[in-house]
Amino acid sequence: MGSANVGKKCTVITGHKEVEGLQESEETGKVEMFTGESIEASEEDQIFTCIADSRGLLSSVGLPMAGMDVTIILHLQEPEEPKKSTEQEEKIRNLKNKINKTRAELNKLTEELKELAD
Repeated sequence: MGSANVGKKCTVITGHKEVEGLQESEETGKVEMFTGESIEASEEDQIFTCIADSRGLLSSVGLPMAGMDVTIILHLQEPEEPKKSTEQEEKIRNLKNKINKTRAELNKLTEELKELAD
């Protein structure tokens, strides 16, 4: 899998599968990478989830599976925007209100200066 996938969740399926819309994605050494639209597993298949470890290796795929066909579904996630806490949102709202009040006061003082200068 590779170190770029450290910590990512995966689903592993052993045995024969039918994959719709299969397209070769890339090939790295003995590993072939494909993309597909759906997958069908049989009753004989083993299906389990795991996580890519610090070296990018799957935590549950070991020597007992050597030589077996294995399909690995890598679960990619959209990066989430960090959510602001309600306390942080309240501070931002208060600061914006202060800025608006200060602007209003500055506008008023500017008008008074103009009147005095005339």
